[in-house]
Amino acid sequence: MLSLLLAATLLSAGFSSQDQPRKRSTGAPADTDTVVTKMAVISGDSLSGFTEGGTPVQLFIGNVRGVQGSTKLSAGWARRSVEQKRLVLVSGVVVTDGGDTLSADTVHYNEQEKVGTAAGSVRLSDGDATVHATAGVYFIDDKRTVFHQGLELTDSTAVVTGDRGEYWTGSKRLEIAGDVRFDGQDVAMRSDSMTYLRAEDVSLARGSVAVDRVTGEEESRVRTLLFGSWARTDGQAGISDMRGRPLMAQLHRDSSGTDTLFMLADVLTTRDADTLRSLAAMGDVRYWARDMAATADSMYYEERPARGTADTMDRGMILLYGAPVLWTEGTEITGDSMRVVLTGQEVDSLLVWGDAFVAHEDTVLGRINQMRGRMLVACFGADQRRTFKLGPNAEVVYFQRDEGNAPDGAFRVSGDEAVLELAGDEPQQFSFGESQGTYYPESVLEMPLELDGFRWNPGLMPAVTLFMFDKRFIAWMRQEAGS
Repeated sequence: MLSLLLAATLLSAGFSSQDQPRKRSTGAPADTDTVVTKMAVISGDSLSGFTEGGTPVQLFIGNVRGVQGSTKLSAGWARRSVEQKRLVLVSGVVVTDGGDTLSADTVHYNEQEKVGTAAGSVRLSDGDATVHATAGVYFIDDKRTVFHQGLELTDSTAVVTGDRGEYWTGSKRLEIAGDVRFDGQDVAMRSDSMTYLRAEDVSLARGSVAVDRVTGEEESRVRTLLFGSWARTDGQAGISDMRGRPLMAQLHRDSSGTDTLFMLADVLTTRDADTLRSLAAMGDVRYWARDMAATADSMYYEERPARGTADTMDRGMILLYGAPVLWTEGTEITGDSMRVVLTGQEVDSLLVWGDAFVAHEDTVLGRINQMRGRMLVACFGADQRRTFKLGPNAEVVYFQRDEGNAPDGAFRVSGDEAVLELAGDEPQQFSFGESQGTYYPESVLEMPLELDGFRWNPGLMPAVTLFMFDKRFIAWMRQEAGS
């Protein structure tokens, strides 16, 4: 073995085993130390040397081993072009450097640049992540590997696949593009390209992004779908930011069935944690759920666990800012800002502050009952029972029906406070503080009878079709149907 190692060293300096030492030139001394340092020291069970095209070649067969600084090489056999400082390693090739290990069927290794071009069953590991590919170029000093023919990275939290990419083992950073798929423990993501920072568990996805996150237990599972053109996801914090006019669809499943809510905005930020699920939406917000629809400039939505439970999220709250409009049970409500309290997915109560206005259509008469005041407190019960309390400076317009449900005039009342109780379209009780008002018999009633600031725009209410017919949601449904 010593003789083989000596012969390999001599050959690497440009000698065959039969050559005599050459006379040193009288010019500048050769930088032989640098040459030897840049070239690997190779050994094997057998070694032969020959000349091909006027250049020396070494052939190592059996149990090939090599060392170049911190880099170690092994293979079944190897062919070395001495002057070009290139190795071809074949059969069970393994290249290690520090904590990195590259294995492949063949590796073309540039000794001077310390670059290995691997092909066939390529596997790269940095100790806690593994990349599988059919080919790759390993830049040892950069601790970087380029994959041009597809790759799959697996670590303890996710599996990431794509058509091409680069992985830095030192910084644990992956740049990947082309039909990118990220599958984590409770989140799946699709995109055109992605940056994945493994140490921080942060991903930045770009182009046709789809995020699918599942939280909660089996009996109370929530599935959140997000579609946009840009997304940043922080796995440790459970936060996702999305842009590109993102669409959100959230499916709540429990023992009673599945409820769905949708949202569109310019920017969406979601957070999923054990004790809080929240969503912040900004810019031309559109919201739809089974019992409520809304528009606003911005919106904050959160769910918290019920008392005495750890994971059943049935207490929710929605805050609406910037010219919000809310529709529920045939009622349109506007104001400067709003706070909605939810039980499960149903509206429990509502607080509106700043120029509150309530419009409710009497579908029999085709007329709009109205209430306005500086603030509104509304409570929603079973069987479409609602209580609206407005004040101060409350005003009410209410249209009556006779026993045959024909029009029967209207009241216009103003006072410090007004309370109206409804069951469906039917008033159950009117009450006022100190007030004054006018009754208009049907015979003298002039229409329209409207309060100042009258608002009634049911055509602006977001319909479920706005979201269901979004091409991104349709593509997802087709994919689900085909999977």
